[in-house]
Amino acid sequence: MARWVLSDRAADWMRAQMNAGYVGEAGPARLRARDGSLPLPLPVHFELTRKVEEGVAVWRVGEGAVQDGQKTVWFEGADVDLKGAGEEIVYASLSASASEGAGKQVTVGVVADASELAALQTDDGPTVWPLYHLTDGLIDMDYRPIFSVGGGSAPAKTLPGPFEPVHDATTGFLIGIENCIYCAERQFVQYGDDGTMSISGVTESTTGFVVLTLPHDAYASASGSPVIDDTGVSVAIENVLPMNASDAVTKIPLYHVTAGVVDVDLRAIPTGVLAR
Repeated sequence: MARWVLSDRAADWMRAQMNAGYVGEAGPARLRARDGSLPLPLPVHFELTRKVEEGVAVWRVGEGAVQDGQKTVWFEGADVDLKGAGEEIVYASLSASASEGAGKQVTVGVVADASELAALQTDDGPTVWPLYHLTDGLIDMDYRPIFSVGGGSAPAKTLPGPFEPVHDATTGFLIGIENCIYCAERQFVQYGDDGTMSISGVTESTTGFVVLTLPHDAYASASGSPVIDDTGVSVAIENVLPMNASDAVTKIPLYHVTAGVVDVDLRAIPTGVLAR
């Protein structure tokens, strides 16, 4: 075994270097292959790759996952039909509901542009989001970081009911009600302007009940006209619950308002018929 002997000068230099300690900043940590030859790119899900098979370009979206509320929905990867010409958007879709007991699934597809993507993004349909934007087969935008799904399930629009409250977009105060359709015995009557009735004078100090007043038609039985005089129907804020002490009108509480905003929905109040 070879033995090396340092001169006094070389030994003094080495001692000085070792005693000086480390000076400088450490480089960033990088993943490397097993042989240490090249840094490895960080793995990212829903990776779009292209390869040529028998002279035909095949595009594939790799495996990934999305978070649906508290649950993770896994995706094993699938091919997509990219033309490689013009504008194209690769999207992923999370099924709106389970089918025949199966869990939700993620699928991928391609649309020509943003308007076609918007057509898929309906309120009561599956959750659809873009993955990539391509122009002539080249990726010019990666949309994968925008993954976001609301709590529990895919978004679904709540269908409005009769006498739905309308609030001012700026102040939040109640300004009217819409879908104003009422059944008087066997007769359905729509009130207001195409089913919309306005409420005025509501401010941040307004507290009370939103009351619908239905005047009776005194000659209904003789003339065959509607039981309710729909020309005189009105809606207003009243301080207390109506007692319906008059036979000339029927008052129906729809909501309670606090500080000008609806805070209680009274439309489904149970009713009972009292013997007279």
